[in-house]
Amino acid sequence: MRAVFYLIAISLLLSIEASPQSVDVNPPTERSIFGLEGSFDAPVDLPAGVVKALMATKAARQTRAFMQLNHDSDASQYFLGKEVHLIASDEADYVVLGKVPGADCLQFWLVRQSAPRSQVVLYASGTTLEVLPSEHGGLQDIRIDWWAGNGYGWADVYRFNGSRYVRFQRLDTYWEFRPESGTSSSSWILTKSSPSLPAPIH
Repeated sequence: MRAVFYLIAISLLLSIEASPQSVDVNPPTERSIFGLEGSFDAPVDLPAGVVKALMATKAARQTRAFMQLNHDSDASQYFLGKEVHLIASDEADYVVLGKVPGADCLQFWLVRQSAPRSQVVLYASGTTLEVLPSEHGGLQDIRIDWWAGNGYGWADVYRFNGSRYVRFQRLDTYWEFRPESGTSSSSWILTKSSPSLPAPIH
């Protein structure tokens, strides 16, 4: 299974078209794809302001209901966070994964920790979240992939508009179950991406 997700990640990277506005913001050792096995190992402790911003979103209503049901006051245990840098500065941003039991897909938040308060700039659900090298509005673009496992899926590309991320494009993705070169095993490989929603969606 690890090999399957690894090959999927490599295929996604190869499918992204180069942008003339590409910048290399993330340090070489900083992870850019989240959602694959191990991507949230050794999570960071989320600052209280980040957790507060997360809990104030509509997307956290299931978490709030679960905490109320269990008389739980520690919201931080329902999120896993990793630091990223969406802009070339020392400011730490966070990719956050929700941990609410019963969720049927991965829940991702992007939080900017900048004065005067932490701000959630993106919420999306899917299979993986990828920080792209291209940037708009001062922050790097984001790609959310959803893979059904039956050969079909989609990918949403988000761009920052100065205050939050908005969906710029949706791609239909197609996968084929192919033998791995030099081995006796097979795995799903991304074979085609085609735009289905080329216009910005706000």
